[in-house]
Amino acid sequence: MMDRVLLWAGIAGSLIFVATVLLGAMAYPGYSHLSNAVSELGQRGAPHAVGVATGFGIAAFLSGAFGLGVIRAARPDERMLRLAGWLLVAYAVPAILSGTVFPMDPFGTGMTLPGILHSVFVALAALSVIALLVVGGRALRARHRWFTGYSGVSIAAMLAGGALSGISGFYGMNILGAAERLTQASYLLWMMVFAGLLLKHREAPAESFPGTQG
Repeated sequence: MMDRVLLWAGIAGSLIFVATVLLGAMAYPGYSHLSNAVSELGQRGAPHAVGVATGFGIAAFLSGAFGLGVIRAARPDERMLRLAGWLLVAYAVPAILSGTVFPMDPFGTGMTLPGILHSVFVALAALSVIALLVVGGRALRARHRWFTGYSGVSIAAMLAGGALSGISGFYGMNILGAAERLTQASYLLWMMVFAGLLLKHREAPAESFPGTQG
C-alpha cells in the first residue's frame, strides 16, 4: 500500500506544480505565461510569494517521495530502476531549496546570495532531471521500448526549451516564459507517464522488468 502511495506522489507532484504556476500567475497582476519566468512567481517581493513557494516545495517534496517509491518498488536485479529513484531524490533536494529557501532575484536588481544559490540549485535540478530521463528510459526499455524513445524526445524538448531561454535573453525576445514551460512540461509529463507505468506493472508482483539490470 505504501509503495503505491509513493508512486502516486509522482503524479500528484507534477499536478501540484502546474496548479501552483496557474494560480500564482492569476494572483500576479500583469504576469504573462509567454514572457515571464516561472521563478518570478516566487521571487522577492512577488505577490503571494509564500504561497507559491509552499506549492513548489510540496511539489518537489512529492517528487522525492516518488523517488523513494521507485527505490522501494525496484527488485534486487533492477539496478537501473533503483538508480532512477535515487535521481528523483537528487532532483527533489535542489528543487525544494530553489523553490522555497532561495528565491530568484527580480530582473534588473542587484544579485544577492539567495538569488545566486537559486540559479545554482535550478541548474543542479535540471542536470538531475536529464540524467533521470536517460536512466528511466533505459530502465523500462525491455517492456516498453517506446518509452526509451519518448524519453529521448522529452530530453530534446527540454534542451530546446533551454536553448530558447538563452536566445530570448540574448536577443531580447519575450518568449522566456514559453521556453521555460516547454522544458518543464516535458519532464513533468514524463514523470507522470513513468509513475503510471510503474503503478500499472506493480500490480503483478510475480513479473519483473527484464533487461533493467544494465
